[in-house]
Amino acid sequence: FPPGSAMTWWAFSSCTTEMTVLENNMYLGQEGDRTLFSVEAINGRTIKAHSHFVTEDEIALMSGTHMIVQSQLSPAPNLYIIHLKQVEPEMMTLE
Repeated sequence: FPPGSAMTWWAFSSCTTEMTVLENNMYLGQEGDRTLFSVEAINGRTIKAHSHFVTEDEIALMSGTHMIVQSQLSPAPNLYIIHLKQVEPEMMTLE
């Protein structure tokens, strides 16, 4: 993920604003090869009121989201952080 490169996030994804959630092995965990995507989203939608996990600030990221890689970091062995920023696409695929 070279900084400055454009990418499209094709998966509909559940995201969180709570870093402590990521400590759970179901998500990022604390060992093994791991990649954390830190996303500055324009149109992420909070789904807390509709989520099974009512204590989490869950955000839905729509499929087909256009991003630019801002930076990357490896603060620990086998842990990679990729900072992405959502941008408006040149052509809208859905409205």
